Amino acid sequence: MHSPLVDSSSQINNAASNNKI
Repeated sequence: MHSPLVDSSSQINNAASNNKI
């Protein structure tokens, strides 16, 4: 069971973390 919502949130979180450098 893969949740697209969780995947989207993870991608956004990763982008934000990457942008915080």
